[in-house]
Amino acid sequence: MWILGIILFLVGSLVIAIQIDAVQTFITKRLAAYFSKELKTKVSINGVSIRFVKSIVLTGFYVEDQHGDTLIYTDELVASMDDISTALHTLDISRIILKDGKFNLVHYKGEVHNNLYFISEYFSSDTLTSNPASKPWKIKVKDLTLKNFNFKNDVQEDVPLLKGVDFSHLSIRNINGDFTDISNTDSSLLINIRALSLNDQSGFAINKFSSLASLSSKEISLKKLLIQTPNSDISTDLVFRFDSFPCFDEFTSQIEWDSEFRNSKVSFADIAFFASDLYGIDKAVLLDGILKGRVNNFKGKNVTIKWGNQSLFRGSIAFRGLPAIENTYMDIHVEEIVTNKNDVEWLPIPPFEEKKKLEVPPNLAVLGKVTFKGKFSGFFSDFVAFGNFKTAIGSLSSDINLKYNESTKSSEYSGHLSATQFEAGKIALIGDLGKVTFSVNIKGKGLRLDNINANLNGVISQLQFRNYTYQNIQVDGEIAKKLFNGSLKVKEQNANFDFLGSVDYRGELPLFNFNANIHSANLDVLNLFNTKENTVLQTTIQSNFSGNKLDNIVGGILIENTNLLVGKKLYHINAVNVSSQKDGNIRSFDIKSDNVDAFLKGEFELAKLGDAFKEIIPRYLPTVILPQKSFFSNQNFTFDV
Repeated sequence: MWILGIILFLVGSLVIAIQIDAVQTFITKRLAAYFSKELKTKVSINGVSIRFVKSIVLTGFYVEDQHGDTLIYTDELVASMDDISTALHTLDISRIILKDGKFNLVHYKGEVHNNLYFISEYFSSDTLTSNPASKPWKIKVKDLTLKNFNFKNDVQEDVPLLKGVDFSHLSIRNINGDFTDISNTDSSLLINIRALSLNDQSGFAINKFSSLASLSSKEISLKKLLIQTPNSDISTDLVFRFDSFPCFDEFTSQIEWDSEFRNSKVSFADIAFFASDLYGIDKAVLLDGILKGRVNNFKGKNVTIKWGNQSLFRGSIAFRGLPAIENTYMDIHVEEIVTNKNDVEWLPIPPFEEKKKLEVPPNLAVLGKVTFKGKFSGFFSDFVAFGNFKTAIGSLSSDINLKYNESTKSSEYSGHLSATQFEAGKIALIGDLGKVTFSVNIKGKGLRLDNINANLNGVISQLQFRNYTYQNIQVDGEIAKKLFNGSLKVKEQNANFDFLGSVDYRGELPLFNFNANIHSANLDVLNLFNTKENTVLQTTIQSNFSGNKLDNIVGGILIENTNLLVGKKLYHINAVNVSSQKDGNIRSFDIKSDNVDAFLKGEFELAKLGDAFKEIIPRYLPTVILPQKSFFSNQNFTFDV
């Protein structure tokens, strides 16, 4: 009994002694000295407090790597243990807290392994187990907290990136995290990341990160992932697949990912930290959809993208070649695009750091809200747009190849274009031109009024001009800024004519150089002239003149085989040849016809010439009294009639 009492006393004394912090610190420092000798590096602990088996607090825990640099340091480490079984190789920890620490992972130049390898090699060596076939330990941690932790990863042989997140030279500060339900399997690590925040040296920051995470040597799975940055707010399920962790150094080409975004705000400013070619874009979009692939080759389905004030895209996408925008091939199937001029001009164009944006010609603002359904395929500077547009001024259908030359700021296009009730005059800024319905082949350059130059070939089934709708116009010609040069054929009830030549409104005065064979034109119905009776014209015209009224016409016009039906009266003229020239203030006007030949030269105004003659004739024929009206005009000319 005495012997048993002595044993119980000694055990009790040992238990009490172990509860004393000074004793615990002494033992821990001896253990630190042991591991320093075993690992051939410095391991130190400033202080320790153990609440027998269940809880331990370490202060000033420090481990050097084999180059004498800091590997791991924490100002305070708190751990609470639930259970440990050496037989089952299980360790259950209820809580771990790491405060004010750092972990420096370095792959020194010329070495095969990083500076953590010697520790992992020691604990996996045969000297620590008598049974090489024994199963690995399974560790569970209910709760892990990081407070103000720093992490570095430095692969010294890799050249540092000038900008962006550099996985070979990471320097992450202010890591604060709350992790639960941490456990390991034979091949992976499972973590419930409840909250994580950090700042990288590149400027990339995460305000909040949460997910159900699974990590292995080949895959990172992040379910119910939430990421909040100063610029983005992302909700998704995300999986990264890779051959090895160094693949993150070539993120755009070697990391394959699957994701399902849910009403996520994605900022290109954040993406640019991982794809530096996108630096300079300060825009964000709202994203829904399933995306998979690599940054340089990915696809998406059920994708919805919203940008600007009211623009959106719905459909499927495929991009190959990112982040080099100019070399990226796209294949986009559009269920719906809705946009407008302002939101299109919201879109940036490379080089993004120059803050350039797409430019939309001012005259296209009248399109208002534009919707599109169809397909885009090709490169950003050379693509085909196939589908249907609806605008505020009518509908368009296209199968057009569009090319854009960044150096010359010019556009080229070719293909087929059709329109239904499209108010072309509002874009062309021609007031007399109304709604147009057409189906034409087109090839040209330029999108602005001041540089457009296109060839058209096809049928204009309806065209409104001066409030009259022409039907079935065959067109083959060139259209430039307020210019038409080509042929027109119209055959309908009120207008039946052939036209070949040009009408040019680009200058101060319009130019007319054409031949026209008017088989029949009902002038009053066509609203070309304001007549009181039904007026039908039949004639042929050869013209080469400029001007928009009688007194500024310069050039000539030949009118032949003219029949003019006014009411029930028919007037016929075989030929009228008119020539008008001007030299300074001196004009000459020459007209030759079946009924009259006349020549005038000097200073005169043709529009007021009749009133001038009414004033002159009574001077020579006093008995003739003609009605006169007052007018102010300089009429000083000679004439021969």
